[in-house]
Amino acid sequence: MKKAKAKARPKTKAKPVAKKVTKKVAAKKVATKVAKKVAPKIAKKITASKKVIKTAAKKHVCKCAEAIDKNQPKIDLELILKWIKKHGKESSAAVPILQEIQGQYGYLPREAMDFVVAKTNISASQLYGVATFYAQFRLKPVGRHLIRVCHGTACHVSGADRLNTSVRNYLKIKDKEDTTIDNAYTMEDVACLGCCSLAPVMTIGEEVHGNLTGPMAQKALKRHAEANGEKISE
Repeated sequence: MKKAKAKARPKTKAKPVAKKVTKKVAAKKVATKVAKKVAPKIAKKITASKKVIKTAAKKHVCKCAEAIDKNQPKIDLELILKWIKKHGKESSAAVPILQEIQGQYGYLPREAMDFVVAKTNISASQLYGVATFYAQFRLKPVGRHLIRVCHGTACHVSGADRLNTSVRNYLKIKDKEDTTIDNAYTMEDVACLGCCSLAPVMTIGEEVHGNLTGPMAQKALKRHAEANGEKISE
């Protein structure tokens, strides 16, 4: 019996490794040369832009602090100190102290919050945690009249979103804002006003208005403004 000859494997061509390495080296050299030529130009442009910024900064007079001072109420620190003595310095006093401050200013000014942190054993994280946890507290100034639109289940099904949009459009409150330009009205969405049988419900101050449509809400706002000697620009 003749033994079968093993089949010879096909020869594979060797990969041109050396050529690839040479090309990479050449490409790096080209990139380095280009970088050396371009880098100084970029550096000059950066230097020039820095000079422009410095010049503009010298000419610009910042009036941000003045604007803040005009818009922020004057904080009576002595009054806040009395409230701290009345309610105590521990974390359990956070809620009543914040209620006193908001009752006085309509919201929680930053200066007042910082003063409470400095004069009590309540940390900033604890105080702001309480202020953001409870819906009753506000960290931004509010208008003279507070409007609450209920978004509970009953009100949502009855058209709370349409009511909300109608009121915002009527008062010309911009997107992502909650207060009119003249600080007359502030809108606030609430989870429930406890008047489910009157859905959809809106309150203007202490007034409760139920079974509303957009036009009905606008008429209610107009009557409220006239009763307070004010006018809503349409």
